[in-house]
Amino acid sequence: RFWDYKRWLVRFQNQFDVFHIVDHSYAHLVHVLPASRTVVTCHDTDAFLSLVEPDVADSRLPRWLTRQVLTGLQAAAHIACDTHATADDLRRRRLAHPDRISVVYNGVHPAFTPEADGAADRFVTRAIFQASGDSNELTTDILHVGSTIPRKRIDILLRVVAAVR
Repeated sequence: RFWDYKRWLVRFQNQFDVFHIVDHSYAHLVHVLPASRTVVTCHDTDAFLSLVEPDVADSRLPRWLTRQVLTGLQAAAHIACDTHATADDLRRRRLAHPDRISVVYNGVHPAFTPEADGAADRFVTRAIFQASGDSNELTTDILHVGSTIPRKRIDILLRVVAAVR
């Protein structure tokens, strides 16, 4: 992604009005895009730890790659953060110009509101019973999608899952 994506993307520089890099770990791509028309969404500052806390990195390669990502982020016309915590962290660590940082919450489809939908609930219940082959027992599966690195707080997830049982 550090070389091939750049080579592929460079030919599209003049074909679009705005470019949106949806994850800051790809901000190095700003270097081949018109920075003045590129927005980067930043989800956290962990990617930059090897630069702000040098003892964390164990080789020069990650720092060099991280520097490419950071300078791309810094060159972007604007940075959208999905939480105030991330925006505050960028400012506190002086990783980007404060005037170019905004908080933009993720959109939520109305289907995920707390309002009950009786017809949909009945449909799902029937489908689960049919799939389980037992019309008397309803089971629920919980799927965790993500990594188990410490900052993701897998310990809390495990406690919540245990409590739900």
